[in-house]
Amino acid sequence: MPLTPSYGDRRAGPVVRLYRRTERRLLELLAKTIAPGVGHLAVWALRLLMRLTRFRGDVATILDDTDRELPARLQEALTAAWRDGTTVARTDLPGPHAAADERALQRLIADTLASVRSTHQHVPRVMESAYRRIIDEAVRAEQTSGPAARARAVHRALNAFARQGITGFVDARGRRYDLVSYVEIAVRSAITRAEVDAYCAQAQADGHDLVIVSDVTGACELCRPFEGQVLSISGATVGAVSRAASNGRPVAVTVLCSIAEARARGLWHPGCRHTITVWTPDSPTPPRAVRRSEASRAASRRKFTADRATRARERAALVAAAAEPSRRKPVAASTPDRMSANGGGGGGNGASGGNANQPASPFDDAATPQEVGARLAQLHNLRVFGFDDGVELHAAQELARAIHDMMTKYPDADLESVGFRALDEAPTDYGVTYPDRSDDGTRRYARELAINIRYARDSRELGGVSK
Repeated sequence: MPLTPSYGDRRAGPVVRLYRRTERRLLELLAKTIAPGVGHLAVWALRLLMRLTRFRGDVATILDDTDRELPARLQEALTAAWRDGTTVARTDLPGPHAAADERALQRLIADTLASVRSTHQHVPRVMESAYRRIIDEAVRAEQTSGPAARARAVHRALNAFARQGITGFVDARGRRYDLVSYVEIAVRSAITRAEVDAYCAQAQADGHDLVIVSDVTGACELCRPFEGQVLSISGATVGAVSRAASNGRPVAVTVLCSIAEARARGLWHPGCRHTITVWTPDSPTPPRAVRRSEASRAASRRKFTADRATRARERAALVAAAAEPSRRKPVAASTPDRMSANGGGGGGNGASGGNANQPASPFDDAATPQEVGARLAQLHNLRVFGFDDGVELHAAQELARAIHDMMTKYPDADLESVGFRALDEAPTDYGVTYPDRSDDGTRRYARELAINIRYARDSRELGGVSK
């Protein structure tokens, strides 16, 4: 029996499932971290920008978890594929059988592991780019259309990113893929190679050097030239040769090229369904192709397209569900019992003018912006500036709350100063400029945060952040 084109369907499953889980975790992390909030736009954006360091760390943790599971799953898949190829070769050839050289399997495992792991270098850049882009779109939407536009912009951007997937992965032929598709193709291609190489290794061990390629209905231009052709496993046999059949009759055949050259020219490209079998003078014909009707192939293409659309919808639903718990609903609409317990909808401290369902902060009862700044400086040993009568009390309280929350949760943030100042020359509406410093060679922190003072009088707009 010829080597069957597995296409990696069975063996690739555990690795593909691992990366689908990784994709889900990354999308959930993005949605939960960046879910639209309430309050001053500048403070919301600053909160997200200051969470960026932790977001990077969380992305790295997810990838580290994946990396720990990957080697065992990949080794199991490729070893099983190698075993499949060996089994088929021993079925095709009369015994007894010699032990095949399996060093190629170990090289293939190492090469495939390196190829799949290379995606881990690109994922953090894609995730951070999406993170910053979503903030930017939300800020611009609120500046243009008002506070309600922020949530719509965040959900719209999250949905678009999720439907597209974590993209930017390019194969050797220049085609672009999302993370899961790229890994799936890489692993399936490696599985096909393991099967073919194992078949050839066993054939060589048993004294055979020639194989013949099957024909496949609808073959592409890359692999069609090899259909029905005889190839040399070692590359030592090329051109016209003659071998004696078991009845003594000579059989002539032309050896096209080596297995390695055929592979380099496109045979067994990703998704290739061609198979091989050992060529002997007694069995000189190519393996019988498995014929599929055009209707069957069209149905397969439709199913592939439908499955891809389904996965995109599932990713979009995932981020929508992940972002939902992080939304803060107005108290009057969502928690009437809490309002009653607090003494009715008009109760609570009115000094801050903030959202009633926010937790209390040390700045809620401050009477002036100067008092807010003084408390913030004392609590976190910060230099504060711009907390004066030209700033809305509510804006000062919200900025102080955001910085207090950030410094409490991330005490290693290394922030030195914060406040309001004129930033009319700022090149962008917002952003964090990081000094050239790090605590471990990789993590960077903002030294100073400044909101444009003109926006401290208008909660619909966001200022800049300076170095």
